[in-house]
Amino acid sequence: IDKDVEIGKLFGEAANYARDLQNEPPNLANPKYIAQKAKELASKNGLEIFMIKGEELKQKKLNALYWVGKGSTNPPYYVALLYKGNKNSKEVDLAIVGKGITFDSGGLSLKPSEYMEDMKFDKSGACVVLGIMNGVSKLRLTKNVLGVLALAENLPSGSAYKPGDIIRAYNNKTIEVLNTDAEGRVALADALAYSEEKFKPKLMIDFATLTGACVVALGDIAAGIMSEDKELCTKLIEAGERANEKIWELPSWEEYHEKVKSQVADVKNIGEKGMAGAIAGYSFLRTFVNKARWAHIDIAGVAAYEKPKFGLSVGGSGFGVRLILEYLTSS
Repeated sequence: IDKDVEIGKLFGEAANYARDLQNEPPNLANPKYIAQKAKELASKNGLEIFMIKGEELKQKKLNALYWVGKGSTNPPYYVALLYKGNKNSKEVDLAIVGKGITFDSGGLSLKPSEYMEDMKFDKSGACVVLGIMNGVSKLRLTKNVLGVLALAENLPSGSAYKPGDIIRAYNNKTIEVLNTDAEGRVALADALAYSEEKFKPKLMIDFATLTGACVVALGDIAAGIMSEDKELCTKLIEAGERANEKIWELPSWEEYHEKVKSQVADVKNIGEKGMAGAIAGYSFLRTFVNKARWAHIDIAGVAAYEKPKFGLSVGGSGFGVRLILEYLTSS
């Protein structure tokens, strides 16, 4: 059993790496700090790294990510890490994309203070991606895996993006901003579209603390998964059962997608008020995925715990790291 014990240890260490990053305070862990951690991880594990920041995002037409972070003095970043476990192939087998809002005040659609104190955990998706890339490197998997971080700080200021703004994303689709607190999906729009076009992955999975609606639906027990690829969805759910990171499928029917259509742009960044908010997030994001097989996982309820749970202490859970490492090692 020595090999299985060693693999389990690597799973745990990779998850703990993500948890430590999640727990870092927002005055320290800004977009630049997380990008630097990605750079250190790449150097230590022999990963290729691609980085775009600040005004350069705008020049490369990643306008959605750029505008989400424009209200802060800390510039936004797009970061991609590439692990090449199969050097005989140029294909990327899997891209993991993480929402990395290092602090989410809600922007000009300001959150109440009681909902703001834990918003350092809005970077959890990006931290999970780094944990996965750490684990993939040490497991020496024979697959090519891409980890993508969409990093920004969502703050109100004179330069912040505003309700009513219309933003043209990387894939040329336009976004009507109705609520600046639905910023994660706007940042992910560019991360998904740019990563798919540049790296052409066979599969894409994103992790995001995207919606309070998912917390209402599933609480702190399970994450929500949405995908039109039922085979991928089933395999991820099964991997989650084995890793004790439960995910539950929410519907992805066409009728829901109608609710994010805009009268003045291609899509609006919120659905109908009080209705199926978690699915509205998915319906929005699918606008920015072209042909890749893709699943969206909303970890808003399970990214961090207020009480010890499942053998984990209070704080970041690293949810998603063991799930994906289990999926990769068993498929």
